[in-house]
Amino acid sequence: MSSSTPTVVAPTIWWRRASERWCAIERPEGIVDFTPDADLYLFESKWFQSSVRPIHYVDEGAGRPLVMFHGNPDWSFLYRGVITALRGQFGCIAMDDPGLGLSVHPGDGYGCTPGEHAAVVGELIDHLEL
Repeated sequence: MSSSTPTVVAPTIWWRRASERWCAIERPEGIVDFTPDADLYLFESKWFQSSVRPIHYVDEGAGRPLVMFHGNPDWSFLYRGVITALRGQFGCIAMDDPGLGLSVHPGDGYGCTPGEHAAVVGELIDHLEL
């Protein structure tokens, strides 16, 4: 992954689940027990240990980093089409917010404030050495 400044994309629309089919994958303890149908979500799931709990993300492709953030109550699945289309040009990164998607629920003490969210995003950026 390049160490150049990442490009940031924020969603402007809400995503609705396209499939009710789920399959099991290996995941850290405490991770929710589902993943989208492999025909729809073709990416390797990755996790990093944040200061809150394990956080799920995908990191596909090579080139200048393109970091995608979903709204609430979405998750990285929102960007499956974008990642598929752009991973030949960019390093496409999409994180599931704490408690959403495949990320572990943060539990008591995490208020889901913008500052807390920004801290976890910063930890991902540091983890990926962007």
